Amino acid sequence: MIDRLIDRIHYARDGRLVVLQKIKRSQKPLYIYGAGKAAQLRIKWLREYGIQIAGCCVDLEYYRPDMNVEGLTVYSIEGLNELDTEYELFIGFEDHQKAKQMACSLKKAGKTVYYIEDPFKFRYMDYDFFIKNSEKFQEAYDLLEDELSRDIFVAQLNARISACSDSMVQYQSPLPYGYDFELLNLSGHEAFVDCGAFDGDTVEELLQYTGGCCDQIYAFEPDAKNAQQMKEKFRAVNFRSEKITIIEKGLGKEKGMAGFFEDSSLYSNFVDSKMWRGGAGRRDLYEDVNRYKEVPVTTLDSELGGSRVSVVKMDIEGSELDALKGACGIIRSQHPKLAVCVYHKQEDLFAIIQYIHSFDTEQHSYKYYLRHHSDQITETVLYAVPKEDT
Repeated sequence: MIDRLIDRIHYARDGRLVVLQKIKRSQKPLYIYGAGKAAQLRIKWLREYGIQIAGCCVDLEYYRPDMNVEGLTVYSIEGLNELDTEYELFIGFEDHQKAKQMACSLKKAGKTVYYIEDPFKFRYMDYDFFIKNSEKFQEAYDLLEDELSRDIFVAQLNARISACSDSMVQYQSPLPYGYDFELLNLSGHEAFVDCGAFDGDTVEELLQYTGGCCDQIYAFEPDAKNAQQMKEKFRAVNFRSEKITIIEKGLGKEKGMAGFFEDSSLYSNFVDSKMWRGGAGRRDLYEDVNRYKEVPVTTLDSELGGSRVSVVKMDIEGSELDALKGACGIIRSQHPKLAVCVYHKQEDLFAIIQYIHSFDTEQHSYKYYLRHHSDQITETVLYAVPKEDT
């Protein structure tokens, strides 16, 4: 029996619009629960749709008199309950798990609560996009090695289309690390390349897993503050400097300079990564649409083409496919183990696996696995493991 992917994918309306319609039909005042950056962004987004917001509220421990967010009065949640009126709440937390728990708790208490994981449709997918690319998705699906990988593939698609990641929770990896080092069959003699090294968090986990052993580590991080944090971190633990090379450049398919949104977090990304295209993302709501710097971009082939490379990890905010194209020589000649994030853009689920598969030959080929490392849409990783290593 043919396993048809299209039979496992469900049509769903855009979950954001469903919530907006419910809010607009309501006659009750709407308050934003939260006062941080996530809350501020949701206030701006709701106002774009003509929704009036009565104010914000925070837990008593965070409350200060005369607090104001986007021109709105901020109450303590206890103070809000003292108002002589019924109201509804829109959760404005950055922490997805906290937001879901809070929404559940408030609903049990009889409150009407709204929550949208990503109001900017940053990682969502229209059902029409799936249908137009159904053959490509099917080809990628058919390359996956095990049932868990195929189930995660389906769950990721359904989560994107429905704008709800509840289907992903059951697949969250129980492993203590951000990546499945066991699946990669790592040893203490790897030449490890970390693309999007942030502050060295994955390198730390790698060293914990291998007992501090690794032949060589190359860490690429174009965000200057992140790179500095990484240097200080490894200096503090006296990690042998000759074993780690920190390269303060971005990665792509060719060398040059590129605009880079540098916010010293996990989310720094390139202007041309196409993660923020058109209506699919709203840089202007982040108030940094014109605030970026030029940083050097290189390729793995040009930087490491003459060096041994045994493992490559990529989490570079939508630039993964370009970086893989810039590593075609290394992939073809050294056939390294690959751990590549495939959740940033809607085409990544098929485009990245198909590109890597294009290097498969009778002599050297990969087995492909998907694993998921969060309780939401993010952190779905493709593992390409050389067949001789499995």
